Amino acid sequence: MSADVTLRIRMPHKAGTLAKISAEIGRAGAVIGDLDTVHTDSIYSIRDVTVETQGLDVDKLKASIEGAVPGTRVTVLPDRSVDFHVGGKLKLVPSRPVKTLADMRLAYTPGVATVCTKVAHDDAALRRYTSVGRNVLVLSDGSRVLGLGDLGPKGVIPVLEGKSIFYAEFVDLNGLSFGIDSRDVDRVVEMCRILRPNYSAIHLEDIAAPRCFELEARLQDELHVPVLHDDRHGTAVVAAAAVLSALHVLGRRLEDTVVGQVGLGAAGYTILELLIELGPKGAVAYDPGAEAVARAKPLGAKICPTVHDVMNEADLVVAATGRAGLIKKEWVRPGQVVFALTNPRPEIRPHDALAAGAALASEGAAINNVLAYPGLMRGAIDAGAVRFTPAMKIAAAKALAVHANADDLLPSPFMPGLHLDVAKAVAAAVLPSERAAKAAVPVATA
Repeated sequence: MSADVTLRIRMPHKAGTLAKISAEIGRAGAVIGDLDTVHTDSIYSIRDVTVETQGLDVDKLKASIEGAVPGTRVTVLPDRSVDFHVGGKLKLVPSRPVKTLADMRLAYTPGVATVCTKVAHDDAALRRYTSVGRNVLVLSDGSRVLGLGDLGPKGVIPVLEGKSIFYAEFVDLNGLSFGIDSRDVDRVVEMCRILRPNYSAIHLEDIAAPRCFELEARLQDELHVPVLHDDRHGTAVVAAAAVLSALHVLGRRLEDTVVGQVGLGAAGYTILELLIELGPKGAVAYDPGAEAVARAKPLGAKICPTVHDVMNEADLVVAATGRAGLIKKEWVRPGQVVFALTNPRPEIRPHDALAAGAALASEGAAINNVLAYPGLMRGAIDAGAVRFTPAMKIAAAKALAVHANADDLLPSPFMPGLHLDVAKAVAAAVLPSERAAKAAVPVATA
């Protein structure tokens, strides 16, 4: 598994020492991230070097660094990603200060009684005077967590907390995150029905196919709120944005491009579905599962018997299979665009695809759905949409592509105003017939 590891390196304080150590890290196949100087004197320097190990043996890396420069000692520091999560990543805080007795009487009794009567039978008032208009129910059974497999409802909670952080930070929404201890679609739908007065949208995360398809459809049809399965729709929007951006950089047109999809699971199927909506010259796909293939056939893509066939026919290939190293570099054709999205190890590493002649290549670490889901959800809620439509997802993809620069296919998720710009584009794509009610929280107030 790929991971960031921080090495505390005590090295002789001599010219060229750091360069030699950096070169050794590179030869081992690791990539340097952050570098901090902890101490330096006339004899030794101590530096903390964070490296992306890409699944390498850390003990061997440590030994190779120590062997490269006599007098060097390397200590592997505790995993900072674990420490980052101590105590959880979320807390509930009030949006109004309550510092005095008068504040308390406004927030609670007796002042709250008037508001209770206003919201009891008026949904617009409920959204105006409570947090319901900003609440998103973030759910998972943990049956397919990242590239880790079935970790269950407890193992997925750190992921759900992470998703909720970005709702709060980027678009001022409250992610109410729950790991649910049930894989019975009827029970989960009933739970969401019971909780319905408390939220305005549902975010599904890390739920295995094919159950995820049924659950999303049931929740959408029976509860009439926007339901976003982020592994499907968020990933598809960001992949589509990367495709649009790549074609722009290369001076190519989508209507002259054959797109290929490798893997037709929850993410892959939806990526292919959205790419076809964009109007390519043609589409080809591959998946080893009969059920996945049957689900994809109505989309109109040509189903290929092997991965190699997709690579041979498509000008642009998106892979989302969960299978590291699936695509051989000798299959890459000159000028092809290859996006391998499986984390933590992609179907083919970008540098291997580029070395084989690809015009552009990227991976899941760069094509990250954190770029899409906050703006998608905020736009849907602001517009009072009852569901996510292809037009809304295409609007989001185009908004992301517009914000890319000459050096990157996609913008940074921390670009000021990005997510609210995406939200505005999404809201503008909602037709009057697709709106349930007037939005409660205008974008401009965030």
